[in-house]
Amino acid sequence: EKGIVELFFVGTEYQLADLFTKALLEERFKYLVRRLGIRANPKKIKAIADMQSPRTLKEMQSLSEKLTALKRFLSRSAKRSLPFFETLKDITKENKDEYRWTESAKRAFQEMKKVIVELPLLTTPVNKETLYVYVAAATHAISVVLLAERKGKQCPIHYVGRTLNEAERNYAPLEKLALSLLHMSWRLRRYFKAHPIKVITDQPLKQILNKAQASRKLTKYSVELGAYNIAYEPRNAMKGQVMADFLSEAPVGTATEKFFRLPIESPNIDEVERWTLFTDGASNSKEYEALLNGLRMARKIKVRNIDVKVDSKLVASQINGSYVASSTSMIKYLATTKECIAEFIAFVIRNIPRNLNQKADILSKLATHACDHLTKKVLVEVLFERSTDRKEVGAIVEEKEDSWMTPIIRCLSEGVWPEDKDQRRVLRIKINHYVLEEGVIFKKGYLVPMLRCVGPLQANYVIREIHMGSCGMHVEARSVMAKAIRQGYYWPIMHRDARSVTQKCDSCQAHRTSLKQSNGETPFSLTYKSEAVIPAEIRMPTHRTMMIREDENEDELRLNMDLLQERREAAAIIEAKYKSKMEQYYNQKVRTMSFEPDEYVFRRNEASMAEDQYKLGPKWEGPYRVAEAYQNGTYKLQTMRGNEVPRTWHAINFRKCYV
Repeated sequence: EKGIVELFFVGTEYQLADLFTKALLEERFKYLVRRLGIRANPKKIKAIADMQSPRTLKEMQSLSEKLTALKRFLSRSAKRSLPFFETLKDITKENKDEYRWTESAKRAFQEMKKVIVELPLLTTPVNKETLYVYVAAATHAISVVLLAERKGKQCPIHYVGRTLNEAERNYAPLEKLALSLLHMSWRLRRYFKAHPIKVITDQPLKQILNKAQASRKLTKYSVELGAYNIAYEPRNAMKGQVMADFLSEAPVGTATEKFFRLPIESPNIDEVERWTLFTDGASNSKEYEALLNGLRMARKIKVRNIDVKVDSKLVASQINGSYVASSTSMIKYLATTKECIAEFIAFVIRNIPRNLNQKADILSKLATHACDHLTKKVLVEVLFERSTDRKEVGAIVEEKEDSWMTPIIRCLSEGVWPEDKDQRRVLRIKINHYVLEEGVIFKKGYLVPMLRCVGPLQANYVIREIHMGSCGMHVEARSVMAKAIRQGYYWPIMHRDARSVTQKCDSCQAHRTSLKQSNGETPFSLTYKSEAVIPAEIRMPTHRTMMIREDENEDELRLNMDLLQERREAAAIIEAKYKSKMEQYYNQKVRTMSFEPDEYVFRRNEASMAEDQYKLGPKWEGPYRVAEAYQNGTYKLQTMRGNEVPRTWHAINFRKCYV
């Protein structure tokens, strides 16, 4: 009636329910809801609109309950309600008489009334329909809205808002946006599990959540959000609007669909995200150095399209082909630059006047001066070698066919997901554990920060080098696997492959019969407090060999030498503990023999050599009398005539004599 569907819940255990009620089919009910929309309860809206400003704590609590019932319909409810909650600060039941309604709360309450009267209609999603999310973050609150597309328009489904605590208010803006998305996934988990989600934002949320060097907080957010089918799309232009985040906040007199419209086709992210790089150097060679380092940084953050603006006409003309490089150094720089350029989809370089490159020029001058007096932090990187002198470490063992890494690489580099639904779901769960750096895929580890992922051929080479190579110890499969992880390698079936190789090794039998125990260190680590680079890491570079910093390596090695004594002592303690356990183990099987003074014993002839040791000679000679007994099973002996036998003798050389 009048566009309102009233629901009456009747218990089916009463027979009268079948006589006076008629069941409504689920499909019919959903159709009515989508057609008519979900609107807030008019009685609750009228109650808030007619309500006077709260004067007591009880009235404020009543207002809070009414707003809670309508917050699903209310855009940015947390930010609008913040002045109300500020009045409750430090107010308890004991000092409730001290409650005061502030002037800011009064103004916020009047604005809230105006918004409450015009609450939007909500809709419900269709099965497996793509839903859209807009996020917004303020200083003290975060807000999110979930929408669905209806005839080219975006209709709200649910508004979510939350105030931030003291620690969260210090978050960076991008961290707040990620927190708002995570909070919405908690509140509306049923929608996130059943529907694909597209986040419409003009901020690089996707890059931040997938970044390998992200903080622990962002890494946690990325892992939790990775369980859902979430995609990110850039926001289209909105007529200068800084944050047109929710439908109810569109300017008066402007059509809503102009502010919240879906693109007819999803724009290609490579076409939207086009970066601009400004570089400056004191000479042409330094201009090349700045350009090369800028391109490397862009490659690390996965920039695909880039525009470069330099104030050196020579550099721009050589790269564009207008000028020819003549000197040896310029030829090397040009070749190295073209290698970096080949990794971008689109690259454009232009020569600009120096007055249009002032920011890069100022930064280049700040690099040679102290920056402590500046209010903003200036990052300065010192280059200790030319880019043309760097020796690139490449893997000699290369995979020739597709492997388990192929879907992960395609997803991280190109954004391509598997067509199979189950494979796509599995990949979505584990994709946040992998990162792609300089064309090599790494997995985030626990023993070491980054593990290089290898294919079947590379894994076989690593196992054989560790097990039977120049540094091989012919250890068992688990030790081979642990050694591979400590060196920085990973593949999913490590234990199975290691067991297969070790079982086929003929030389392992001799090693397995000898008693061995490791103290967790190698002779090299006990000498220099750092692990040596094994041959496998030369032919199959790991994260530590690829990302080595020559300028910091010498200082780190000297620091290791200062901390070496502690490592040696720890290894000595482990060895002493092991020897003590082995001594206890063997002593359990030994039957101890002791002698008392004045007892008679035979002495082993092989130890004393008192008699000739010919082929048929006696094995024991004596007897002797025990004169004194000492600790650790040693005794002093006397002959039968009472003469003292030189030195002490151990009980292992005695046999009791019954006289």
